[in-house]
Amino acid sequence: MLLRKVSHFLYSRKFGERVIALLVGLILGISLILLALRGFNFREVLFFVAAIFVVLTAIVMWDLKRFLLIFVVIDISLNIDVLVGKTTIGRGSTIDGFSISLIVLALVVLYGLWFLEGTFLSKEKSFSFRSRGPIEVMSVFFLFTTLFSLLHTTDLILSLYMIWIYLFCFLLYFYISHHANTPYLLEYILLLLLGGLLFQVLVMELQMMDLIGHSYTGTDRRVPGTLGHPNLAGGYLIQAISILYVCLYLKIDRYKKLMIVILLFISVHSLIVGTQSRGSIIAFFISFVVMTILAFWKHWLTLRSLVGGLIVLLLIIPFFVEPIVTRFTEDDQGAADARGPLNEIAWSMVEQNPITGVGVNNFKLVIDNFIEPEQFGKYINTVHNGWMLIWSETGTLGFLAYCGLMCVFVLRTFNLIRRGHPRYSVIALGVLGSTVAIMIYMLVEIFIRRHLISFVWLNIGLVEAMIYLERQDRNHLSNKL
Repeated sequence: MLLRKVSHFLYSRKFGERVIALLVGLILGISLILLALRGFNFREVLFFVAAIFVVLTAIVMWDLKRFLLIFVVIDISLNIDVLVGKTTIGRGSTIDGFSISLIVLALVVLYGLWFLEGTFLSKEKSFSFRSRGPIEVMSVFFLFTTLFSLLHTTDLILSLYMIWIYLFCFLLYFYISHHANTPYLLEYILLLLLGGLLFQVLVMELQMMDLIGHSYTGTDRRVPGTLGHPNLAGGYLIQAISILYVCLYLKIDRYKKLMIVILLFISVHSLIVGTQSRGSIIAFFISFVVMTILAFWKHWLTLRSLVGGLIVLLLIIPFFVEPIVTRFTEDDQGAADARGPLNEIAWSMVEQNPITGVGVNNFKLVIDNFIEPEQFGKYINTVHNGWMLIWSETGTLGFLAYCGLMCVFVLRTFNLIRRGHPRYSVIALGVLGSTVAIMIYMLVEIFIRRHLISFVWLNIGLVEAMIYLERQDRNHLSNKL
């Protein structure tokens, strides 16, 4: 009885207001003290303003679960975390600590609330969930193969760092797939995604204008936003821009579409001119073509709109030709040429450890054991191919599990697009474009950073939630008939 009363209080408006009031005081107070002690700079003021905005939003909405979802989704863009147990043994290009991020902290509370809701507040008195069939089977199988690779790992702690990321990404997918169960919550999550994109591109544009600093130390004029490296920023942008692009096909008024077009132009400018990531640019172009063809096939894009879009595209191309040509023709100091030898090294790891791989997050640690004499002097780093990295570190079982997961995900997303729902199918097109882009990106870039992996698993959760919502709509229509 006491636990039931406590649970009802946790879900009450009074509790939500008190928690948010406490958070307001802590965030504003600590931020002001830190800024006063260290001195003000433009970047810190920008983050401080963003923090105030988030808190004020929470005061207005007061709903604790929706408030926590802000941190879950926005943190994919902010990429704010603390590495616990940080070590230098990984020598860079590895995950070298347990990532305690806003996503992790928010998910802990959200799962706690879900447990209380299912145990003490619902009529069924159970912590229940809906089965997601093949997606759940493949995702659990992939997690199992990462654990299986521990049998042959060189450094267990390094492997656990990466497995920790995979684990909370799975929990992110699982939570979203079960709780984005109303059209309102789905739109809310999408707005948070687009809000994160807006924040990221504004930061990048300010960095390009030298109004705020950044951590990237390269000699070129590339900027990383808040994501540490331009290539990592490119991987994030191609996923977010794909979802933004398909919003043009939703049934919304012209004013909103104009806002989307403006944000789309700024985002593409940040991608091409800001990151100058060749892999990201190619991936985005292919994804854009795929989404446009499918939209035309489903009659969401009319011939008239297609011709108009092509004319606009021809008008804005001059803004991007010079940075693209420069980036693809300038001397990259052997970065592109080194990808071939790195793939060869990864294949050697697969040949010698075909079942378990060399252990998750251990590629850079053991690379010296697989370098051939002719490869000395090359750019030696973690392989810039996410697919080969998974194969070499988790073995053939892990590689097949991940490929199977992505294939099932793409097929389920395409089937949702094919059904032609005016809302969910359109959003699914954006998720498909996002997935195509990141799958191509993985061919030429390292794929171990949590904000990129989190985005993929968030997309999986969104599609599973939309499949459920679309089925609910069909059942509702059938009952009416």
